[in-house]
Amino acid sequence: MFRFALALILTLTLAGAAAAQQAIRINGPFDPGRLTSSEKRLVQAALAHAGTYDALLDGAWGRGSQGALDQYVRETTGSRTPTWRDVRSLMRGFEAERQGSGWVPVWHPDWQVYHLRPDGILQVQNVGADTRYYTPDASFLLIAQPTNRRPDDLHATFLADARTDRDPYTLRTDSRMITAAQLRGGRHTYLRSDRQDGRWMTHTLVADDANQARLQLVAASFARRNMGDIAPGTGGVIAALLGGSGPARPEPDRPATDDGRGDVSLEDALEGALIGAITGLLNRDRDDRAPVATPVPAPLPDPDRGRRIATGTFVNTTDIVTTTRLDRVCDGVRIAGGAALVRVDVDRDAGVAVYAAPGRSDGWVPLDDGTPRRGDGLALLTRVGRDGDARTTRGRILREITGDGIFLVEAAPEARGAAGAPVLSSEGTLVGLWLEDRAGDGLGETVTPDRLARALDGMGVPFRRGGDRRGIGADARSAVVALRCDRR
Repeated sequence: MFRFALALILTLTLAGAAAAQQAIRINGPFDPGRLTSSEKRLVQAALAHAGTYDALLDGAWGRGSQGALDQYVRETTGSRTPTWRDVRSLMRGFEAERQGSGWVPVWHPDWQVYHLRPDGILQVQNVGADTRYYTPDASFLLIAQPTNRRPDDLHATFLADARTDRDPYTLRTDSRMITAAQLRGGRHTYLRSDRQDGRWMTHTLVADDANQARLQLVAASFARRNMGDIAPGTGGVIAALLGGSGPARPEPDRPATDDGRGDVSLEDALEGALIGAITGLLNRDRDDRAPVATPVPAPLPDPDRGRRIATGTFVNTTDIVTTTRLDRVCDGVRIAGGAALVRVDVDRDAGVAVYAAPGRSDGWVPLDDGTPRRGDGLALLTRVGRDGDARTTRGRILREITGDGIFLVEAAPEARGAAGAPVLSSEGTLVGLWLEDRAGDGLGETVTPDRLARALDGMGVPFRRGGDRRGIGADARSAVVALRCDRR
């Protein structure tokens, strides 16, 4: 009988206050008064990751925290009274996530902003002043972006793409902006912008369903003071519930910072469509920041010499418009399986290059004479193989920018050779060119028709705007050619 009774009681010998020295029955009711503030914060973090807690990780145990634990227990066991066994199960599951995903504290001293981040599963990329963290499949994305002005436009963009059957959460004050919503495409998003010394720091999180729990944990962790680590340490009730001493505590007094050094293990390739979409939207506000140097893409490796690497479009009977990528990486350019081309000129600001072809083309495409709008349907044409048919990929405009700007297109053309592909309206007119697809993620940016027209005018290349086109016909398809680098 004595041994049986011992099996029902877990005795936790704790260092600290006398009240915490008492034995805790593993099947007894949970008592938050037995936890320190740091331990309560750790339980809140576990509940946030479990999806039942959406308030701050402040270590203050109130009705919200208790309600989140009650909900977790009801959903997992059906019970209405949480026990220490339930808390142990919760914390063991979260500890596996904490260690497996490499959760670390992040403190931005210049912005006085703190949050948690799962560095163990993230790759990192620095683009100008932005720092982007993402999973290899782009199912989870976090972008830290400083701006000079209040980022109302960015928050409005995500709200405009929110599902109409779900109520988004918004907060707007003089020093803080928050937008949380589920997007029409099924992704979950959380934007937080904090003001410090007249400038703003925006954190953008986007995640699929499988990573919604991680998004919720990051969102709940934001604070305007350095909150430190969430490791259970080597003593206390939570460490004892986890099995004694608890796991090693990695550098508890040195929170990670976004210094761009990339101290996580990174893969070489970026896959998936998410990062291209969101970073494209964020890049629209780049003129509001201090000037930064634009990274120059590395030249293509030798194995790509002689291969199809871009798409071009005749805008008249002899001139082909494409991306400036060819001018950067090729000794010469020719139509795949055909004649060598002569370089006419390039406009690097617009990302447009023009080459002249010998002979005359029966097909060519006029420029669109309107202004593209968000949600407009588009088509990308790419020619597959040396003599293959033009392949059509449908997409839409995610966001339009007038004047000299560029707009983001949602589509997924064949990766190799898609750069420079024509983006056509439903009438078959040229809206723009699919520019550099550096991430290989199937989303891209294109210059506006007005900017493309000015670039062609500056090069002295004749073209036509508008016309009597009725859809994307054979003439548009015959105007699209596959281009490749020619050997010197």
